Amino acid sequence: MTRGTRDADGLRVDEAFRCGDCENEWYYTRNRCPDCQSATFSTYRLREGELVAYTTVNVTPPDVRSANVLGLAAFGDVRLIAQMSDDDPEVGDSVRFAGQYELREGGEKRARLTGVDGDG
Repeated sequence: MTRGTRDADGLRVDEAFRCGDCENEWYYTRNRCPDCQSATFSTYRLREGELVAYTTVNVTPPDVRSANVLGLAAFGDVRLIAQMSDDDPEVGDSVRFAGQYELREGGEKRARLTGVDGDG
């Protein structure tokens, strides 16, 4: 992952959240725990996950790359969807964060995943 890469909220793209009350874990930014509604939580780094599924989007909006490979990855109980840097992933591949990409010029930056060496 690119060192210091942060999203629009100022969080590292490889950080997830853990509730301080019920210990639920999630990825996408929220003000409260989706399970118990607690506002007490911390962040932790996601290291290596597993590609659970992927799809290739061939019909994209203007200025978005085609073909656009999107992957569903599991980091323990935390699951997220992100663009893949690899064009030929396989379910079961080990993945990690590979920095960010800009979907459209001037748009928000989003997380990107890549296969861990030796996979895919």
